[in-house]
Amino acid sequence: MVGIGGRAAILASVVLAFVGCGGGGGGRENKFVGDTLQAAQAGFAAAATGKETLVLEQTTLAATFPSGASFPLTLRGKTDPLYRSAMFVRIGSDREQVFRGIDFSHVADTTYDLNLRTSASILPGTYTGTMQIIVCGDPACSKPYANSPINVSYSFEVTPPNKFSAVPATIIQSQAAGESSETSVTLIPSQAIGGRPLYFRMGGAPAIVPDSGSFVMEGSSILAKFKFSATLAPGRHESSIGFIVCYDLGCSMPVSGSPVQVPYSLTVTP
Repeated sequence: MVGIGGRAAILASVVLAFVGCGGGGGGRENKFVGDTLQAAQAGFAAAATGKETLVLEQTTLAATFPSGASFPLTLRGKTDPLYRSAMFVRIGSDREQVFRGIDFSHVADTTYDLNLRTSASILPGTYTGTMQIIVCGDPACSKPYANSPINVSYSFEVTPPNKFSAVPATIIQSQAAGESSETSVTLIPSQAIGGRPLYFRMGGAPAIVPDSGSFVMEGSSILAKFKFSATLAPGRHESSIGFIVCYDLGCSMPVSGSPVQVPYSLTVTP
């Protein structure tokens, strides 16, 4: 897995760990409640008192993104350091049914990022409204935080689905037996895909050297480089390579228009 937030290519896999804070233990537990994801902050011995708060740095969301896939949005907030308990978050009122789910990640000390995802099924158009984030000290939300629910206004411009084109559309390459060769493909989106950090996966091609892929953002395009294996027998090798462009490390949120299949024809000479 490769993640890119700018022009530089990151060749090593990235591992993220979110650690809870407070009295003993840490981490988080995610549970689905209906169609909304709850994130439970573990490691707190004290029961909820009803005095806890989560104050967001901003309560507005604005974005433009293509339809056909979920889009991630982040709101940062801080809990009250004097009142610390387990924390559960869920989506309350959402009349337009724009949002699909929510969880959170620990940033540092009392700072948390609320990670929202839009629904992949919303159609192109303009969406303006208000949604509620419910913050509680227990899974059943019988012990809400003092400032819950939190109203968040949003304004989204949802464009038609994105389509990636590949240059070249078909990879035609040759190499000598016992040698490896490098090649590249440029993936060009038909429109802006949201301005978020991107992650990549490449697979479905036994002729490719594992972990040889690297990715660089060039403007709005993605330059992918990889190597064909030196162990291939002489002859013609034909298949396709799948490129998956994602908004998250685990690739559970592919970008609209992903995956992209690029066929190849590799001739290995004796």
